[in-house]
Amino acid sequence: MKNLFTKTIWIFKQSKSVMLYLIIIIALGIISSFANVYRALITKNLIDTAVKGSFSAIYKYLIILGALIIGDIVLSSAISILSTYSSTKLSNNLQKKLYSHITFSKWLDTTKYHSGDLLSRLTNDVSTLVSLLVTTLPNVVSLMTLLLSSFFILLSYEPTVAIITIVLAPISLLFSRIYAKKLKNIHLRTQENESRYISYMQESVQKILITKSFCVEDDTLDKFSKLQHNKLKLSVSKSGISAFYSASINLGYWFTYFIVFALGAYRLSLGSLTFGTLTALLQLTGNVQIPLSGLASSLSQFITAYASTERLMAIEDLDLESISKKHDKFDTFLLPIIQYDNVCFGYKEALPILENVSFTLFPGEIVALVGPSGEGKTTLIRLLLSLISPKEGSAKIICNNEAIDISPHTRNNISYVPQGNTLFSGTIADNLRYGFPEATNEDIERALKAACAWDFVDKLPQKTDTIIGEHGSGVSEGQAQRLVIARALIRRKPILLLDEATSALDMDTEINVLKSIKTLDYHPTCIIITHRPSALAICNRVLKLEDGNVHEIDINSIEESALSTLK
Repeated sequence: MKNLFTKTIWIFKQSKSVMLYLIIIIALGIISSFANVYRALITKNLIDTAVKGSFSAIYKYLIILGALIIGDIVLSSAISILSTYSSTKLSNNLQKKLYSHITFSKWLDTTKYHSGDLLSRLTNDVSTLVSLLVTTLPNVVSLMTLLLSSFFILLSYEPTVAIITIVLAPISLLFSRIYAKKLKNIHLRTQENESRYISYMQESVQKILITKSFCVEDDTLDKFSKLQHNKLKLSVSKSGISAFYSASINLGYWFTYFIVFALGAYRLSLGSLTFGTLTALLQLTGNVQIPLSGLASSLSQFITAYASTERLMAIEDLDLESISKKHDKFDTFLLPIIQYDNVCFGYKEALPILENVSFTLFPGEIVALVGPSGEGKTTLIRLLLSLISPKEGSAKIICNNEAIDISPHTRNNISYVPQGNTLFSGTIADNLRYGFPEATNEDIERALKAACAWDFVDKLPQKTDTIIGEHGSGVSEGQAQRLVIARALIRRKPILLLDEATSALDMDTEINVLKSIKTLDYHPTCIIITHRPSALAICNRVLKLEDGNVHEIDINSIEESALSTLK
């Protein structure tokens, strides 16, 4: 019960931005329900008046009935427009809030979720929750209003009929308890399968080159078909449970309607009931039974929405990056010293990667970081970017004799070129401005020249307005890598990190890029992760990471050390 209460509070907190509109929608729904009941009474009077032959009264009731019908159409249109606006706004707000939380969460925590799973939560689960707040909840209030008002009027006309119409409510509640648990479990399984389904489609489309090169198209389709089959089974199971529950409720509805109709026909034959009263009884009976059936159907929507809420709340449970008070000098690091002091780290407790790592990098140095694959070179970079934190020891930046702990704020002083192709779809200029949004065309051209990319960009018909496809399609791997380097250089930050940044370049282009980096006018402190001797040639020092420890290699044996890491 406590868990249910917590989810309910969370759900209603999300609705604050559209609460006024929801109140208006609910109010309009209540008015529509009262009008529906009043329409039954007007119909009764109209029929009874027609039987008596009172034409003046007939016209009056026809005018009222027509006004009620037109009013219902206007109310329905207003509710539809408000619902569309509210659902879109609420969906946008909720997705933005959760997307923002993911963006500012600790990097290591977000990697525990597949991107396809997160996308499924941000789309399918958000849609389910929005539907509950904007559609289901107002409908429940409207149905309850219709049910209660119809019941009490029915009670005043025919108490026996009123009792008959409401007697199935306890049975519905009994069915609901059994139904709720089963539906929640199958909804969670359905959403989890949907996450795997979306994840698989996303990855297989992104990696279609690998699929083709390994000639595994048929295997890929087989896996896809299995996921679809599982999706179909879960959908049919969910539909079967809902159908059985709905059929049980509908059977009770029609049974009650049949009894009321039979009783009314019998009393009509005895002359103790008018045609108008019978019509009203049937309409009011429907107004009681239909809400009962509708409320029963709404139960499934509540169950699935609360299950989706669990998945959305899990996103909010992701730890946010620690945001300390911004340091006055974080934007003005001029000559930073990078210092690691007995740093220990492991992604798993039993498998340490770094053990008591200590070193100091001085301002303007270009330092190579070499070592066998899997030893933790990229991990050292992630520590400097504050994507992860040391388990023991400390990592600091020293500026003007003041030691500052590395944090998400210090990240603003770093330009980073990661491994692989990390371009976004969009123009070349858009990609470079991702590193520096205020960059002018001159800034872009200067960065492209520094990365030795201007020569091929200038030859493109649209130059920097050339559109690049997803994952850099439209340019070669070497060209993409130079654009990524340019994106880092345009930031002009005092620390530059290059993680295998020239691996896709030919020897001559690589040498030109490295010379350009060495002669940058702002002289950043640079860390280069590499195995290539040509990259080591521009370095002031070489650090080798091996067996969890770092030691410096003599500058005179740079090339030999690089070659040894390849063995």
